Amino acid sequence: MSQEKNSMLNDEFYSMMQMQRIKVDDEYKLLLQNPSSEQMQVYQAIIKDFVTLAVRQFYIVVTNSVKEDLPQYNLYDYANKVDDLLLNINQCIENEDTVSLSQYHEQINELLNKFVYIN
Repeated sequence: MSQEKNSMLNDEFYSMMQMQRIKVDDEYKLLLQNPSSEQMQVYQAIIKDFVTLAVRQFYIVVTNSVKEDLPQYNLYDYANKVDDLLLNINQCIENEDTVSLSQYHEQINELLNKFVYIN
């Protein structure tokens, strides 16, 4: 793959990731305003879309790269941590605990940043 085409794909990927991050933040705000299971499902779906996109991109980069010295990342570990945090957020909604919900959202944001950094 040419350097120019690879650069265009990276730019497109980061643009998509930025759009997904905005969606995550918007859905989080809606979740805080209306902590319901329906809103939680939308929030969860947006986050899972983000993680899926990041993992897919990572494997595209790895398979298209000629470098063999790429660092090894356990993306499934990060994805499992996101799942655990989503379960915790769901519990917060059931308990009407918006303080903990905000803390878990911040932890999810840190993990989403790792997904972007890895790529």
